[in-house]
Amino acid sequence: MKKEINATLGGADKQNKKTAVMLILLATFVYAVSYIGRKSYDANFNEIMNYYGQGKDSVGLAGTAFFIAYGAGQVIHGLLCGKYNPKYSVLAATLAGGACNLLVGFLPASGFGIIKYVWFINGFMQAILWSSTVMLFDKTLAAKYKGLALFIMGFPVSVGTFAAYGMSALFSFLNRFKLIFFVAGGLLLVIAAVWVFAYGLTARCIAAKTFYDGESVAADGSAEKTDVENGSGAKKAARKRMPAWFIWLFAVMCLIAVVNNFVKDGLTTWAPTFLKERYGLENWFSVLLTLILPLFALFGSTLALALNKKIGDFVLLSGVLYLAAAVVFGVFLACFNLNSFFVAVICFAAVSCLMSGVNNVVTAIFPMKSKSGVNAGFVAGIVDGFCYLGSAFSSYGFGLIAENFDWNAVMRVIFFSLAAATLICAAVFWIRRLKKPQNSEKSEKTEKQKDGNS
Repeated sequence: MKKEINATLGGADKQNKKTAVMLILLATFVYAVSYIGRKSYDANFNEIMNYYGQGKDSVGLAGTAFFIAYGAGQVIHGLLCGKYNPKYSVLAATLAGGACNLLVGFLPASGFGIIKYVWFINGFMQAILWSSTVMLFDKTLAAKYKGLALFIMGFPVSVGTFAAYGMSALFSFLNRFKLIFFVAGGLLLVIAAVWVFAYGLTARCIAAKTFYDGESVAADGSAEKTDVENGSGAKKAARKRMPAWFIWLFAVMCLIAVVNNFVKDGLTTWAPTFLKERYGLENWFSVLLTLILPLFALFGSTLALALNKKIGDFVLLSGVLYLAAAVVFGVFLACFNLNSFFVAVICFAAVSCLMSGVNNVVTAIFPMKSKSGVNAGFVAGIVDGFCYLGSAFSSYGFGLIAENFDWNAVMRVIFFSLAAATLICAAVFWIRRLKKPQNSEKSEKTEKQKDGNS
């Protein structure tokens, strides 16, 4: 009988791994394509300013509308994701993103005023994706596959951004910058159809009990049926009261998230304009150089996961990455008067990699590894919402500062933001460390009292 059970488990494990990989890759493709539909606007700030006759602050305002809607949407969808069926929520997000991109592509030169409203809708609908994906992984994947999900899902942001900026550079060179909106819109509509078909296959595998977690396998070798489809498991998890220690940590991670995207998205969004105006480069070439940022960012998630094996504390890990970024940016400021775009691009790329690492810590590692008992989709949605609060500040703020002062002022703001984040992480880490001995003494006294009473 024991041999039969082991054989059943072995067969189930092979199918479990196949289905897990299928689900992870499916979510990765969807998220990567969605990023093309988000960055299609950001990658073309220079072209949009020329085509619509707008200044940096006006063009940045539409980007800010996206980030505000995305940030608010993350909070709302994070709270409600337990009620969503991922099959239909992801479908709605991709269809809406495709429609918004196509609409912007068709707008004439006199239609700039509409873009901020279209991009607001795009941001709110795109916000569905991350919380739904994290919830799906957390409630569906066996524990041994969650590490694989964390690793792979660190790539679609960089891949999608790279694709958006790469195509934008090509279309700018061809004097057809609006093609990016048609390509992004078309890809989102296609991936929506792929999602519905492929997710249906995956869901049937899950319903057939081919998924199991090694800790919860029934005696006959079958797995417990997942309740991802109706979201009941997520509802139960969301109703759990947050532990006091987690509320404190949650607040700190949200603050770290704001600074992270303030720097990360601010650099990626405004790098082409900075390179063009500071160093006199052609628009297509400045966009092409910006491709190095998401390329380096690909290694950020790997770096964060590797460091997490050595540094288990989420705040300390974020602080180490912030410190490294502050040092790199300090070097860039010291070389600012050399007027070398090569130095600027390399420093930006290194900071982008480090900020991608912080992003992976706050939006993926922290929600899925904090062991708080709280719905991971809810946690990921809230934290990611705060990330995009930072994006909203930088999208409009950097343009406003550059318009009224200069790019040197923008770069100083970035450096001081990195330095401040490093100090905050260090302060929080030491405060928590100083409190631990006191808590240990209290627990020892409690144990002694119990021994005495017994």
